[in-house]
Amino acid sequence: MSDLDDLRKETEQGDRISEEADQGDFGSRVQSQLDAIEDGEKSHTVSAYDRDLAAVLHALDETDGALEEDVAALQEELGKRVDADGAKRGHLVSLAVRYALHEVDTDRYEAATEGIEDWRDTGL
Repeated sequence: MSDLDDLRKETEQGDRISEEADQGDFGSRVQSQLDAIEDGEKSHTVSAYDRDLAAVLHALDETDGALEEDVAALQEELGKRVDADGAKRGHLVSLAVRYALHEVDTDRYEAATEGIEDWRDTGL
């Protein structure tokens, strides 16, 4: 492959319609997973073994106000209602993962968020 072909491939925009369809499909997949979780087929829990991160989280928890500050900052970055009173390490981990996913692929994260909101609306 020539340098020009490589450059074209790197800068290729893709098909906007198919990208939107892929994002919609992702939102639907998220909804299917929520159904499976609610039906007891899959776990509500997410876990990871990471000694270093565990140490950082424990240190934040033991530093007056640090955990709450970080939770509030992440809530604000994600456009969520800022309420960090009584925040726990799990709140911080959840928000940090959401923030990272948003940064990695904003469109996919937003499709997931829309899928979750639609799923919640149909469950009322």
